[in-house]
Amino acid sequence: MLTASRAIRGLILVALVTMASHAMPLLARQSPYTVVTPDSRKSLPVRMMNGVEMVALDQLAPIFGLALREDTLAGAMSITTSKQTIVLTPGQAAASVGGRVLSLSSNVQRDGRAWFVPLDFLPRVLAPATGQKIEIRAVSRSVLLGEIKWPQVSVRLERQGAGVRVAADIQPATPFRLSRDGTKVLAKFDATAIDLTLGGAAAADLVASVRADGVTVVIDLGPAASIVRPTEDAAAGHFTVDVAPTPRAGQEAPPADLGGNGLKIVAIDAGHGGEETGAKSADGAAEKDVTLALARRLKAAIESKLGLRVVMTRDGDDTLPLDRRTAIVNNNQADVLISLHADAAFRPTVAGAQILTLSPDDYQRRLPPTTTPAVTVPVAGGGTRTIDVVPWELAQLPNITASTAFATSVEQHLRELRVPMHARPQDALPLRLLAGANMPAILLEVGFLSNGDDAAALAGNDRGSAIVDALVAALTNLRTTMSRGGGR
Repeated sequence: MLTASRAIRGLILVALVTMASHAMPLLARQSPYTVVTPDSRKSLPVRMMNGVEMVALDQLAPIFGLALREDTLAGAMSITTSKQTIVLTPGQAAASVGGRVLSLSSNVQRDGRAWFVPLDFLPRVLAPATGQKIEIRAVSRSVLLGEIKWPQVSVRLERQGAGVRVAADIQPATPFRLSRDGTKVLAKFDATAIDLTLGGAAAADLVASVRADGVTVVIDLGPAASIVRPTEDAAAGHFTVDVAPTPRAGQEAPPADLGGNGLKIVAIDAGHGGEETGAKSADGAAEKDVTLALARRLKAAIESKLGLRVVMTRDGDDTLPLDRRTAIVNNNQADVLISLHADAAFRPTVAGAQILTLSPDDYQRRLPPTTTPAVTVPVAGGGTRTIDVVPWELAQLPNITASTAFATSVEQHLRELRVPMHARPQDALPLRLLAGANMPAILLEVGFLSNGDDAAALAGNDRGSAIVDALVAALTNLRTTMSRGGGR
């Protein structure tokens, strides 16, 4: 009997251990987030529940000044903020704020007497209910509360011939200073902290590592690094560092453009944004959202399939004037510009994609007569030289032939992928955005939101995939042309 009793206790112990091991994923503890305010930092514990990071309401209450009251009869939780009341119900992926229902990524859950909400409860529900700006930064496991200077710095290493380019994009654009310190290149930001993400091909011989040290991005140069050329544009939120090895005997040092002729940087402009919604479909789909979604897909395809750097004039719902868009493209020295738009017409039967380029004759007639004198500039090492300044309004004119050729290539590939085309598939108009672009540039109207078939196709996946594939194919042709010396 004693042996049997021990055996039974052993089986019960094994069962309890097994049950506990299976229960752990439901309430697995995660490393905490840090709630960052302009004046303080506080730890915010989180738990992984059914694959979702959740936070307990009693942990949020002291940090955000919330009053919690559970209605046991109704089975609901009321959260009183300084401005509004939030109502939660277990098992519901939503919250009620002042009569409005706001969605969540996962259901509200209870564990005993504790209430848990998904982490996105903070920006989706708590932010509008309290009137505070709340942003989740998963990379650094931080919650930014209020106006915090905490830029996201995306760094990509790109092989450029014998050298490598370290290209950094900063969102939002934040002041920084680029400097050289021995075997390091430093980009120090005027910020509370930074989030750094890395991508691209390894190049340990030239760039040993890229890391964050406080608010500084540190680029550790490799043993073969000899020629280092940093360039910066803080206003555009971008900097590059070109690194090359020591030239062999009898060889000249590589030029500033380490890759030589060829397609290296593609600029994508998602039309409209922010207060400028653009055209709208009958279902309420806004042009600004259609173009941004397509621009993001195109960026991912270009980076993965062609390995090129992509500059986005906007990657959020931002209001940007046309001149600012052109400045971003020019300052990043893009090799080609693709501006994405969706059109609307008074007649709902008008449909199809259309590629627009700048009309030189019509545009020049609209310009006031200008005479821009030559400018004398200093030259490194002493002396000066005289350069002819091209007026902003005329920057596109030398590129119109290349722009038209690229538009023809895009049309060809769109047709091959059965993308419906407008009755006039190509046209030339006096477009202000393209006028100041100092590279081949097109404006692609992906369809008409005023047409039911076009609007439905653009809301789906197939039409967008076909447009992206056609543009990638056209860019592949352009890269081949430019690498053979047919560049802009």
